[in-house]
Amino acid sequence: MIENGLDAPGPYDDPEIRPLAERCLLGFSSTGGPPNLLPALYNNLKRIVQTDDYIMILIEMVHDARIIRLNQEHAPSNIRRWLGDSVGHWDGDTLVIDTTNFNDPTGPSRSNA
Repeated sequence: MIENGLDAPGPYDDPEIRPLAERCLLGFSSTGGPPNLLPALYNNLKRIVQTDDYIMILIEMVHDARIIRLNQEHAPSNIRRWLGDSVGHWDGDTLVIDTTNFNDPTGPSRSNA
């Protein structure tokens, strides 16, 4: 039984199909992707810096920085980024963020954000 198991292809045979968090490229949550804003087990700190035109969310773990441009247009669709292209606007006291143009490995379906 063990020999058959070792010979059979498995989900770990191709590292490119593993989530980014397991490949240590970006993100340290269960699925990787844009910086997770939900609590984690450790390195849980976030730093938010705001100017008139930008908001930056810096995640302590791996120092991923999500930069959100305010009241601007998205980059052209052929420009892809690991963390996507984030554009935000204020709706009263609520910051609304629209993120598009993910580089395929970190698209929303594989993200936790």
